[in-house]
Order: sequence, then C-alpha cells, then structure tokens
Amino acid sequence: MRYTVKNWGTKQCPAPTLNLVKESSSVCTGVAFEFSDDSRETVTSYLNKREGKNFELEKVQIQLHDGGMVSARTSMYGGANLIRGKSLSERAEMARQARGISGCCIDYVDGIYDHLVKLGIDDASVAEFRNLVKSDIQS
Repeated sequence: MRYTVKNWGTKQCPAPTLNLVKESSSVCTGVAFEFSDDSRETVTSYLNKREGKNFELEKVQIQLHDGGMVSARTSMYGGANLIRGKSLSERAEMARQARGISGCCIDYVDGIYDHLVKLGIDDASVAEFRNLVKSDIQS
C-alpha cells in the first residue's frame, strides 16, 4: 500500500490506497483490454495522466483465461509513498480517519472491493483490508 495526501487523505491524515507493486512471487487477477495500434498513443497518454507521475506502465506477460500468454502494460507504483512499518490494522485505522478532495477513504476502499466483486474477482487481501476498515465502524 501507498498513501495519498490529496484524493482520499491529507498531509495531516494520509490515506492508504491499493495499487500494484512488483513482487516476483505475487499473482494479480484483473481485466485486460485490447486496443488497436492506431489508438495506442491516445490510450497510453490517458493512462499516464490518470495514474500520475509515480506510476509507470510496465510491460508484463499475462495469462488469459484460455491459458494463452500475451504482453500487456500495467500501472506499477514506483514512488516514495509506500506505507512501511505499519500493521494492516494500523493501515485500516488510517483509512477510517482519512478524507480528501475525492471523499472518505472508507468509500474508496468500499469502491475497490465492490468493483472487484462485480468483475467476479475474489481478492482475499482487498477483502481482509475492507473488513478491517469496516469492523470498527459497525461495532
């Protein structure tokens, strides 16, 4: 996880956000989109602007549902705002307190979780974090 001090948090109360960091032993399930060569520059420019300066569109090999392998680009975080030295419970507490220009970090976490569920993706790490974030709210 990294933290943001703008969209979902502030400098006084940074918000943890979920993103991809390269780890050789990790697996990520997601959705891949295919674009024509004619739209590559437009799509790449849009993604670079949306993701921001600390994200790089890295070329990776991905496995499709049919077992085929293809090259793809995915946004990997490479900035200095990684959250280190905090337990998952401490990060959940950060999320409960954080609010930025896009709203409450709790809503961000819920949105990520809900979107994955709609896509049929069961991400145990995201579910565990969401449950921790919501656990103190409901009690």
